[in-house]
This record gives sequence, structure tokens and C-alpha cells, in this order.
Amino acid sequence: PRDAPCLPVEYHSADPRRRAAHHGDRQRREFLEYGEVAGLGQAVASGVAAYAITQTIELDHEELSRPRAEHEAVALLTERQKAYNDKVAEITKWSVMPSHWRALILLSAAMQLMGGFVIAADFVLFEPICFRKFQITSRIDDAFLDGGLNGNVLNIVLPPVGVITLVVMCIATALHLAHGKIVGRTAMQRQSPDPRPVKNSWARAPFRNHGLPAL
Repeated sequence: PRDAPCLPVEYHSADPRRRAAHHGDRQRREFLEYGEVAGLGQAVASGVAAYAITQTIELDHEELSRPRAEHEAVALLTERQKAYNDKVAEITKWSVMPSHWRALILLSAAMQLMGGFVIAADFVLFEPICFRKFQITSRIDDAFLDGGLNGNVLNIVLPPVGVITLVVMCIATALHLAHGKIVGRTAMQRQSPDPRPVKNSWARAPFRNHGLPAL
């Protein structure tokens, strides 16, 4: 009939794959449009929040700057943290670091540089050697020729270079964390204890898992 809606050719096609592809493209376009609207709204909300915080600081600066009793625990923790940081800086001087500490951090840095170089080259080369090209609008279930991952998200890693690079980066990160743990433990052991107690338990909690001395 004349008043029938004008539909794209994909809807008249007998191939269900073409209709599904057209439907998927429309969903992806709608997703991108909604994402743009959400991003704009988030930017406006962030601007309003920043303006309100700035106004509060300007209007109530004197009152906010007055010392309070609850600030004593934070000041004490800040002082202890400075003492800990000074001890870390003292024992991590290259001239006094043990040889196995140096080897650990040098190996970690070298492996991170190698892995980072390969990942950076993957974005420059015409043909990727580390990660398969995959766009935000692509579908995991699509074939490789259609920009997908052939139904498996792990196919984004290209063997063997991609697998080797990820293993190297994981080992480098583990070595870096091990070096940090060793340095933190040594700094706590060599730091002179502070007999002053901290009354507020809420002020002690944030520093328990960051390599700082127990309070």
C-alpha cells in the first residue's frame, strides 16, 4: 500500500543475518547517542559541584582554617608519615641500597620498558602484533573479517607476541610490588617508635594497608 512505511532494504531481505546486522548497527548508534547525552550531563554536574565547592571555600575560609580537636589525630599521623617517608628516602639511596634490591628494581624497570615499547609499537604499526584491532562499536560475536573477536574475548590477544608481552608486564609488576614491600618493611623496622597514641580509630584505619607503621 501507498501509506506503508518506507523501510531499509535490510528489512526486505530474506537473509536474517543482514536484518540482524542492521538492527545491531541501529542499537550501536543509539548507544553512542545516549553516551554523548550522559557525558554532557556528567560534565555539567561536575562543573556545578566544582563551583559550589569553590564558593564554599571562598566564603567560609576563615572558619574552615581554624584548628579543631579532631585535627590532632590527623596531624600526628601526618608527622609519623613524614618520618616514615624520610626513612624510605634514606634506605633507597642508590649508594646504600643492597645489590639484590638494585637487581630487583632494575629488572622490573627493564621489563616494564620492554613491554611498554611493544604495546606502544602496536598502535603505530599498520598490522598489530600484540592486540587485535577492536572498536567500541564492534561485536565480540562477529568474525575477525568483520572486526569482531569470533565469539571469544580472549582472541583480542595475538599470540605469541601479545601473550609474551602480557606475561612480561605481569612479572615486572610483581617484581615492583615485591621491591616496595621489602622497602616498606625495612623502613618500619628501622624507624624509631613514637610513644604518642592516636585516639581516633577512624584516623588509623586508612594507613594500615599503605606500608605505614602501625599506630
